Amino acid sequence: MKKILKGITSIRYHKKQAAVIFVFFLLLVIVYTGFRHNGVTNIKALFTNQVALENTYYIIQITIGIIMSLGAIIAVWQYVLNARAERAKIANDQIQKAIDLSEYYKDNILIKFTALKYIFEQSDVKSIFVSIDCARMKTFNSVELKEVLSDRQCKKIKELLSLEKTAQIIVDAERIYNTDFNIWQHIEYGDEGEGESEKLIIDPDIQMSIMSQFINSLLNNMEYFAMNFTHGTADDTVVYRSLHQTYLQAVELLYYNIAKNNIPGGAEYFTNVVELYKKWHNKTKAKNEKLEKITEDLKGSTVDNLGKSH
Repeated sequence: MKKILKGITSIRYHKKQAAVIFVFFLLLVIVYTGFRHNGVTNIKALFTNQVALENTYYIIQITIGIIMSLGAIIAVWQYVLNARAERAKIANDQIQKAIDLSEYYKDNILIKFTALKYIFEQSDVKSIFVSIDCARMKTFNSVELKEVLSDRQCKKIKELLSLEKTAQIIVDAERIYNTDFNIWQHIEYGDEGEGESEKLIIDPDIQMSIMSQFINSLLNNMEYFAMNFTHGTADDTVVYRSLHQTYLQAVELLYYNIAKNNIPGGAEYFTNVVELYKKWHNKTKAKNEKLEKITEDLKGSTVDNLGKSH
C-alpha cells in the first residue's frame, strides 16, 4: 500500500514538473517567434530593434495573462471535481455507515427490545404504556410525564416490575431471547409446599435494579445508533423503511424511562434517541396523511364515476 501511495505521489510530482517545463518552452517559442516576426535575425538586432523588443514584450505579457487565466480556470475546475468527488465519498461513507448500523441495530437493540417488550406484556406494564397518547410525547421530560401518566400509573409500573411473578418472566425472557439480565446470581428457590413447584425468591430492589440496568443498556445502544443519524455521519433514509417501525415502538415503550430522568433545567439524557424519534415519527405521520388523502381522492373519484354511469 505504501509503495502504491509513493508511486501516485511520484506521478503527481512529475506531472507538475512536466507542466512547468512545457510553459517554459512555450514562452521560449513565443519569444523566438516574436523576434523572428519583427525581423530580428541576429544577436545585434536583438538588442537594437526597439520595435521588436516592445512587440515581443507585449506578446509575452498577453501570453502570461492567458496562461494565468487558464491556470485559474483549471484550478477552479479541479476544485469542483475534487469537491464533487469528496461529496460522493461522504455520501458513500454515510450509506455504508447506515448499513453497518442496521447490523448493530439487529444485534444490540432489536433483540433487547423484543425481550423487554415480552416482559412488559407478560407483566401487564405495557397496558399502561399503550394508554399514552403519542401526540403528547414532545419534550420527554419529567414535567410532561406527570401530564401524560398519573402518579397512580407510575406507582403501578414500579409495583408490577417488582413482583415475584415478574422475576419469573425475566427468567423466561432471558431463556427465550438469549439475553443477559444477570438475574440468576441474585435468585433463590424455596418450596411452595408439598406437591407444589419451587418458589422464586429475589429482593425486589435488586429486581428493579436489574431491570433498570437492562433498560439503560438498551437506551445507551439506541443513543449510539441515533447519534450517527442526527449528526449526519450516516444516512437515515437508507434504513428508515426497514427499521422505523420497531424503532418508534421501542421509543414509545421506553418513554416513561426516558422522561422520568429528564428534569427541566438539568441534565438531558438520550437526546439523540428523542431527536431521531421525532424525525421518523413526523415522516411516518406525513406519509400516512398523504396516503389517506390519496385513498379519499380515489374513493371520491370512484363515487363520481359510478354516479355518472347511472
